[in-house]
Amino acid sequence: MHVKALGGRPRAGDNVHRLRITRAEYASLVEFIDSGFALDEAGRPVLLEHPGYHDYDRFFAGRGRYHLFRTCNVWTNDAVKAMGQKAALWAPFERSARHHLPRNRGEF
Repeated sequence: MHVKALGGRPRAGDNVHRLRITRAEYASLVEFIDSGFALDEAGRPVLLEHPGYHDYDRFFAGRGRYHLFRTCNVWTNDAVKAMGQKAALWAPFERSARHHLPRNRGEF
């Protein structure tokens, strides 16, 4: 799992989509994300020794395998589905993963 920290408020643009979700949808999203982490004996996510690409990202051991039919776009689309939001049936490409997400206009 590649995890990036975001500081401040994101700027709206092609790579940022704002979804208005309920507390229950948020809880479903957190549960979906948590279920993707492999855990150690103490129940904590396993930090990998890979240094990350920047000083604001890290890699953790995940459950499942990344492959042609299980890409980051499929995972993201599945996260949207887990919240009960409209999503693609399958999303192997970025465009298909973002197709049903609302377009943002201006700053957040």
